[in-house]
Amino acid sequence: MTRMWGWTAGGLGLAVACWVVLELIDHWNFVVDPLVTAGLLTVMMLAAGGGVTLALKTLVLRILVLATTVALVVITGLTILVFAFGPDSGVTQQRVSSPGGRYELLVIDGAGFVSIDREIDVRIRAANKMFVQESLVWDGLEEGKAPETVRFSGAHAIEIVADDGCRYRSTFDPDTLAVRPVHRMGYEPGC
Repeated sequence: MTRMWGWTAGGLGLAVACWVVLELIDHWNFVVDPLVTAGLLTVMMLAAGGGVTLALKTLVLRILVLATTVALVVITGLTILVFAFGPDSGVTQQRVSSPGGRYELLVIDGAGFVSIDREIDVRIRAANKMFVQESLVWDGLEEGKAPETVRFSGAHAIEIVADDGCRYRSTFDPDTLAVRPVHRMGYEPGC
């Protein structure tokens, strides 16, 4: 009986560890291959499902939890594969480097995965030898405003001039690359 609870605790502990890694990836805006995310989610679900299955006493509940776990793993795997090998995420039209070279602004023209409209995005990217971080600065639709000029206007500041002459400014955290505000352009006129 003690051995079963040890396996249960181990499985749940592994699931929590995978969850913590995914949260850190999200918090620090790391760019991660979708297959790595799929692997972490799969291990997390199998570990949690296996741990709970071992803790249950009745065979019917064990089978139910195990079947649910397998179904979730398959659904998650298929979803990740669609995102990993789905439509192209866009073409980088412009790259602007910061004065120190640590950051880069990317103007990306491409199809939105969920929507049928083409999107024009501006993203900030920071790269070092091991990790790449990326955050959204501008999210625009084809029929809406488009970024005409993008530049770094300060050490942690970005300025975007739209095709109608409006100026939009954002700041970013140098560690997490969190951008404030993120400009979401729709069909509204005016600055």
